[in-house]
Amino acid sequence: MKFYKSYLVIGALIFSLTNGYAGGFSYHQLNISVTLSGHIFIGVGYDYSFDINNKIRATVWLAPENGTPYAYSAGYAYRFNDNQWQPELGMEYMVIASPPLENGRKKISLINLAPAVNYRFDSPDILSSRVWLSYLLQNGKIAPTGLEFRYGRTF
Repeated sequence: MKFYKSYLVIGALIFSLTNGYAGGFSYHQLNISVTLSGHIFIGVGYDYSFDINNKIRATVWLAPENGTPYAYSAGYAYRFNDNQWQPELGMEYMVIASPPLENGRKKISLINLAPAVNYRFDSPDILSSRVWLSYLLQNGKIAPTGLEFRYGRTF
């Protein structure tokens, strides 16, 4: 699976080119998420914040069921403040792949608008919930496609 290698290379480059630190102008964040969608997805992600408001993210999800559907996404998010409660608006490109079928996996490409609310503890821990409002590229429809709950730790 080539996309795993791409995420590792991008993450390593961002980490090596920056000196992020929690509480400063830039930081790194590792995430674990559970998403309710057509499947229940469990994901691992990485966020890099350029400053207080702007960040990029990448996440890979697997669904614990027969055939193992998976998804991956990459995108951008804007945080509106640096308070304990942080509203956020993100946009990302996502691919969701079905379990293997007789003629291969069916893949759906989406562009997600992802409003979120983050709760930042006094420690480096962050809880977040996001809604995926998706534009399905194959048929041009707009629909809510997921609800994500995320735990992140900054470093």
